[in-house]
Amino acid sequence: MSRIDVQRRMRPSISSLIRNTLYPQLEDHELVHHYPHVRGIAKDVFFVTHSHRENEGAEDSASKYNLYEVIVLDVLKTSLFADPYQVAMIRDLVLYLLRQGCYSEEGDIVVLCAYLGQLAKLRDALANEVAIVIDERDQAALADQEGDKECEFNSGITIEHVKVTRRVRLRTVDNYQGEEGRIIILSLVRNSGELDDETAMFGFTRGARPSIGFLKSENRTNVALSRAREGLFIFGNAANLSSRSLMWHHVIEELETNEALGPALPIACHRHPETLEYVSVPGQLPQIAPDGGCMRPCDFRLNCGHMCPFKCHSDDQKHASVTCTQSCTRLCTRGHPCAKLCAAPCGDCFFPVANVELPCGHSKASIPCHQISTLENILCDFAVIKELPHCEHTAPMACSTDSSTYLCKAPCGGIMGCCGRTCKSNCNQCQQRNATPEEGHTQRSKHLPHSCQKPLFCEHLCQEHCSDDHKHTVSCKKPCRQACSHARCRLPCSASCAPCQEPCTWSCPHHSCPVPCGSVCARLPCDVPCEKALRCGHKCPSVCGEECDVQICPRCAPGDKKNQVVDFIMQRTLSEVEPELGTLDEMTITIPSCKHTFTIETLDGHCGMSDFYLQKEPGERWLGLLSPVGFRKPPACPTCRSPITAPRYGRIFKRADLDILEQNVAARMSRALDRVQTSILRISEDEMKAQVIRLAGAIKIRPSKTPKSTKKQAKARSEELKTQKELPVSEHALDAANNALHVIDSAVTKDWRTITHALFNAYKEAVAVTDTRSAHMHAWESAFSFLFQHELSALMNTPSRIPSHPHENAMMLAKLQVGQSRPLADRRFVVEAFWCTLHIRLTLISMGRTWLEEVEKREADYPQYHFQQWANYIKFILKSCSRDVDKALELARSSDSHRQVTKTSLLYMRVKLEDFRFSFYMNKQTGAIKDNRPDLVNAAEEHGHEARQLMTGVVAEHLRNKPEEEVSWLKENFSDAAHTIVDEWNTIREALLRGSTFYEEVSLKEKMEIVRAFNFGSSGHFYNCGNGHAFVITECGRARQRSVCPECGSPIGGESYALESGNTRASDYDDLLIRSR
Repeated sequence: MSRIDVQRRMRPSISSLIRNTLYPQLEDHELVHHYPHVRGIAKDVFFVTHSHRENEGAEDSASKYNLYEVIVLDVLKTSLFADPYQVAMIRDLVLYLLRQGCYSEEGDIVVLCAYLGQLAKLRDALANEVAIVIDERDQAALADQEGDKECEFNSGITIEHVKVTRRVRLRTVDNYQGEEGRIIILSLVRNSGELDDETAMFGFTRGARPSIGFLKSENRTNVALSRAREGLFIFGNAANLSSRSLMWHHVIEELETNEALGPALPIACHRHPETLEYVSVPGQLPQIAPDGGCMRPCDFRLNCGHMCPFKCHSDDQKHASVTCTQSCTRLCTRGHPCAKLCAAPCGDCFFPVANVELPCGHSKASIPCHQISTLENILCDFAVIKELPHCEHTAPMACSTDSSTYLCKAPCGGIMGCCGRTCKSNCNQCQQRNATPEEGHTQRSKHLPHSCQKPLFCEHLCQEHCSDDHKHTVSCKKPCRQACSHARCRLPCSASCAPCQEPCTWSCPHHSCPVPCGSVCARLPCDVPCEKALRCGHKCPSVCGEECDVQICPRCAPGDKKNQVVDFIMQRTLSEVEPELGTLDEMTITIPSCKHTFTIETLDGHCGMSDFYLQKEPGERWLGLLSPVGFRKPPACPTCRSPITAPRYGRIFKRADLDILEQNVAARMSRALDRVQTSILRISEDEMKAQVIRLAGAIKIRPSKTPKSTKKQAKARSEELKTQKELPVSEHALDAANNALHVIDSAVTKDWRTITHALFNAYKEAVAVTDTRSAHMHAWESAFSFLFQHELSALMNTPSRIPSHPHENAMMLAKLQVGQSRPLADRRFVVEAFWCTLHIRLTLISMGRTWLEEVEKREADYPQYHFQQWANYIKFILKSCSRDVDKALELARSSDSHRQVTKTSLLYMRVKLEDFRFSFYMNKQTGAIKDNRPDLVNAAEEHGHEARQLMTGVVAEHLRNKPEEEVSWLKENFSDAAHTIVDEWNTIREALLRGSTFYEEVSLKEKMEIVRAFNFGSSGHFYNCGNGHAFVITECGRARQRSVCPECGSPIGGESYALESGNTRASDYDDLLIRSR
């Protein structure tokens, strides 16, 4: 085998390491003598010796690494070199060599590792800094070691984590045979070193014998030392290697002779080689050569004439990539200096030129230099008035603005067809809703949607959108008006809330209000001047009982306040009144809500004090209390419409607040009744009856012993009917599954619930309406109870003067002081709710009767005992109807509502008839009719006579002092159905006299259909009679004839469009009419 003795790879200082050990005949080719020296390092060959020990591991290439030669920051956080600014020695050297600019090609720099473990550490250290290429053979070995993490490297020689275009090769010594590189950095790893206690944490132990592993192999050493062409830099422990290997001993001796071995790497700037630095600590090299040169400023003059702004750097010696950051020194064609950086293109000149005249004739304060040649493109911002092409308005705009693109912001001013008011929206908004003609102005017939803004009965404004078919808002969402010194209601305005029950705070040394705060005040106003002083020191200008803190002093008020008119009669200002005179036309009151001030005489007249208090003559002292009828609007400030809540007007604004609450309650009750009545009307009795027949025909009940608790349930049913509440019997009491009252098999109650659940839901809501207290009733009862307790305590505190019946005496005194009569008219909704419950129960009775008729045909499947218990259930419902129709009749009579009395009387007659019909049926089914026939004949005759007398009495009572037109209402709503009931009694009596057990019952359903609550379908305008009952004036809605109230007989209407005295406009019902639709 022949041997090549002339080598063409290594520079002589590298090849001598091989020549002096293994190949003494080896010669250097001429070309290797002309290699350039390694840039940035004083030596082309250098061995950095150190005593930092390797890790303690197995003798295999995969597990060995040296933590000094490559220190990974996150591994050595607690090591000797745990400075967060230090990085690995080799990494520093690689990055330093790359910055020299001449080693940027792939393969120029090669890092050789003696062990694969060291290769992995170096790969991690360099991965985020430079592009890395790993040989496919080493890649496979790493994949085997690390579990084949494909995300680390791909197959073959590829690049991962590319940060820059320069690439460094990583190889193990064994896998780099036959290859070469310009610069080789050799990491030998093996190092027994001299350890301190801190490095023991990495698995090292003291006293270990130095070992260099397979570095003793001369072949491997030869490969490691002979791969470099221009530079070789070795990291390892020279003493260990020299002591364990003869070849390494000769290599190290030669290096020492050439001064190429030492603990620090000699760094020399390529451009300033006279400066020599020694690097032995990781992180030191980037500090002394941040740009690859040294710390001196770069003295290169750029093409622009400025100096390079960087530190000394070896790469890019021609400074092709350097950008000058100095200011530009060039001038534009008009001699203006450039304001950009030196390296940036000058482009257009933006030097400001002042006072340039534009083609339109206006002058521009300043424009950029480059725009002087194109003045026609400059927008003139001089403000001018232009006519708009699409409307009749003009608008100020910039001279250059095209008026056809301008959006007119002037008020539209058109008349809106929905309400006749002037449109206040922007003109352009209305233009967009109309077709735009090719020429001329846009005809704005359609306008932007707007809120109604008309006052509701609560004095808040309607927020619903106005339209041709507009309906006022059903529920006002503004804050509730109920507010006092104790609390403010947090509910919305339309919600029903309870009046305040705390003691009223309106008091003075002369009078005090004896009722709760939320009730209508029951004391007289005090006209005595207030004796207290204001904060300014002047006497309070108001009357006794007003809050001094809110009063405005006429002397100390600001100028604008002094000039405000406070006397609407004489048109005097605040500065002109003299409160010290002590008269009502001189004293003032400041409204707490808005701080506007008026004379007491002005506010008394504005609030209508004479409607609430009795005086012998105007201006004289107050004699007593008055209670005006009809709805009262809340008093509002004459200037700003803020609510007037001064204590002097407590009786007025509290009455108005209660009226609002009354309307809220009435509206809620009306809507609830409407829902109930709608639910009832939607229920098909024919379908329900068919369902009863189907389920009753299929049910089977097993025979069972008679329960012992039958008497207990019978007693409970009797006690339930004896309750004294002004409410219908509860929905729970009517539930067939209620074991406390009824003994019904569970199979039956399940089917019954399926059939009647819709009826029971409506029944439950109707009962809730009857349990609703109106605001006026709530306030009146609170006031009465408050006064009763006060009078009773006063009587008990004077034992010598206690009357024989103190409680009755206290009630009499309380009624005298409450200041108003007990509200009655509000019970109309309660009566109508009673009607709903009665209609529902009559339907339940009809369905229950059908159930009995079906199950009696199947005695084998439905034992007689269960038949009797179901009959007891129906009998209980009939008795509850008898009790509740009496309550409804009493309520109607107590409120003087004659029409409701008439309608309730008809229900009374029907309940009596249905009760007897069921008794007749049960006598037939049980066979007792033979023995009870005489008694039944007498009972039928007696009931028929009573029905006839009741019918005659109701008609006579209703027509007493009533107009002739009332006859038609009476016939439609009472007489026809009443005659049918009387005739039915005669039919029953005749059937009994004939000995017949069958007669065809007449259905009363068509005669007594459910009626919408309060007949809200009427047209015209609503008014109240003197007793508070509502009536309607049709057609134009204005009084043209007199009549009498259909409920109480008091005069209503009027003549010549003049309303009868005592009649008032019931605007609340107009709102309720809207809500009920």
